[in-house]
Formats: sequence, structure tokens, C-alpha cells
Amino acid sequence: MESITEKITDNIVSSLEAMSTDNDYDFTPGAVEQERSVQIIGDRYPFIEVAGPEGVVEPMKDTECDEHTLSYVITFVDKLNDTNYATDKPLTKQAASVVCNIHKALMADYTRGGYAIMTWLRGYGYTNYTADTGEHFEVYVLIEVQAHIDSFDMTLTH
Repeated sequence: MESITEKITDNIVSSLEAMSTDNDYDFTPGAVEQERSVQIIGDRYPFIEVAGPEGVVEPMKDTECDEHTLSYVITFVDKLNDTNYATDKPLTKQAASVVCNIHKALMADYTRGGYAIMTWLRGYGYTNYTADTGEHFEVYVLIEVQAHIDSFDMTLTH
């Protein structure tokens, strides 16, 4: 049995997997996966990792339904190579472009397949770092998803 939360998470992953330059996005992810203790993405850059959800549950008055606010962190990782000053965008512009593309993909179905009421962008940022495989560029996007889920059976919505 799959809970509504699992279905919402699967929808987020599939929305990000649908991103491609053929579908009018600026990049095509090499992989999209949910968070793992050991990454199995390998060398498929750029990749996107979906972490979460962290949930907050508020009982709704006079109903057998709870309002769930599910928080996710979506992380885009690519190898960093911005050494060609004539053609490469500065990191701030690259980060803005990644955030815009991820937001566009997520908002194509803000109801997460009909299981949620709304999806919100709650924050974003970027960093770069050195790892064993070289310089990396990482953009994180924070989202929240609001859903009404049955108080007695988390496989049902209201």
C-alpha cells in the first residue's frame, strides 16, 4: 500500500525526470533520485537529488482529515567549469537558471498528480565545493507541498 506522501514524492521525482532540453528546459538531468545514504548516481552529471519529506500535521476542525505540509530539499549538482570567461555564465546566473527550471518543472503539476492542494517554492541558494571528483556546483531548492490526508488512513485524500 502506498501512502499519499509516497505518491506525492514519486510525482516530484517524475516531474524532475521530465526535464530535458527537448522539453524547453536549459538542461537535461543525467539522473534524478531520492536521497540515499550512499549516492548511486555515479558519474551522471548533472544530477538531481530529492530529500524529504519532513512533515507537519495539523488536524482540521470538524472533519476526518489532517492538513499535511510536506517540506522537501531538491539539490542539483554538476561539475563546475566556469573558466571560460567569454562564454560561461557567472555562478549567480547559473544558479538562477537552475532554480527557474526546477520551479517550472514542479509547477507544471502543482497538485502533484491530484494528491495535493498546492506546491510552493520556499527558498533556494547555491554553493560550490571540491570533492574527490573535482569542483562541483550545487543548487538547492526548498519546496512545501500542502495536502489534505485522511486522519485514519494515510492512503486516502480529502
